[in-house]
Amino acid sequence: MASLLSSRAATLLALRHGPACGLDLVARLSRLSAGKVCPAEGSVYPLLGRLEGEGLVRKLPARTRRERGRARVDYELTVAGVRVSDGLREALGSMVFGRPFGPDGALDERMQERVRTAAALSRFTVRLRRRTQRDPEKA
Repeated sequence: MASLLSSRAATLLALRHGPACGLDLVARLSRLSAGKVCPAEGSVYPLLGRLEGEGLVRKLPARTRRERGRARVDYELTVAGVRVSDGLREALGSMVFGRPFGPDGALDERMQERVRTAAALSRFTVRLRRRTQRDPEKA
């Protein structure tokens, strides 16, 4: 497991509160940490790119409204990102409080619904793949 006290971990945990663009993430991290974590704006997008490469976050379609000349692109956790952030949250809870956090974590309702939908789609994809491998003419 990666370091619990890293910008990577902080970003994954901040995205549990819902999708955000890089600038929103900087503000969210600052707010959640009472001003103790303030990453440089230029460091957030490279980190989001690495997390996307690892399959832990994904880009959402660009916002239609432009801010400061550039359309904002939000990022959200993937199912794998939720699992990794759950592990980080549990480990931090054990480290700080001597016990893991419960399952009632800070995933907002929209994110919980996306995770359920992604899991259902994954099950459907597996069934479809098995069916097409058995009888390619029926697919």
